Amino acid sequence: LNYAGKEMISLPPAPLFWRASTDNDRGYSQGFHSGLWYAASLARKCVNIEVEEKENHVSVGFTYKFSIHPDIEVKTIYTVNSDGSVKVKAVYKGAENLPQLPIFAVSFKVPADYDQLEWYAMGPEENYSDRAMGAKLGIFKNQVSDNLSGYVMPQESGNRTGVRRVSVTNRNGQGIKISSVTKPLECNLSPYTAFELENAQHVYELPPVHYTVVTVAGKQMGVGGDDSWGAPVHDEHLIKADQDMEFEFMIQRV
Repeated sequence: LNYAGKEMISLPPAPLFWRASTDNDRGYSQGFHSGLWYAASLARKCVNIEVEEKENHVSVGFTYKFSIHPDIEVKTIYTVNSDGSVKVKAVYKGAENLPQLPIFAVSFKVPADYDQLEWYAMGPEENYSDRAMGAKLGIFKNQVSDNLSGYVMPQESGNRTGVRRVSVTNRNGQGIKISSVTKPLECNLSPYTAFELENAQHVYELPPVHYTVVTVAGKQMGVGGDDSWGAPVHDEHLIKADQDMEFEFMIQRV
């Protein structure tokens, strides 16, 4: 994705089903119950590519299968418009007898110098589906590094719900804008992937920052917190693996 001679995407978008475990997740043994979604996020097989050309846009759809279950399928459709914008649609086809999903998202990387954020979302602080009562809808700004909360053990942090749009720019104001299409999204922009955070026991173990990691989610499960030693996330804030899901967003030049 090249805007004004600058390559915007450093690593292609991929389906994501795993978030870096929180302290509450560890107390509930989320890794034991739902760890297969970690594996599904690392490896996929593209089984079909469809191309559709119209007068003012081209759509390319990738269908993915996963080793954890033969019936699970994710289709990611990129529609490139004549104005240079790209609509991304992610569709999940569920299957029975699988544990809850931590997240259903699309994640990709942009260069690290794109670290200035402007949100129209719930905020200003991080919030989740079951931790958003103190947030309000508004326009606010921060930097990617601000979304890495200072927990003793690195973990999921910095999420925003109700995202209508978020701009990711460099200090010259150049970059991309991600906008919801049909309904508000959840987004997380971090210096690290979910896997880098998952594998670090301390902040000093995190690698040098090379990218801004953009995660756009149709839904992320709640973070719980009734206690940190076994209480699960409330049922209404879980993502059931047998339900079909989809979400859409636009990528535009800023």
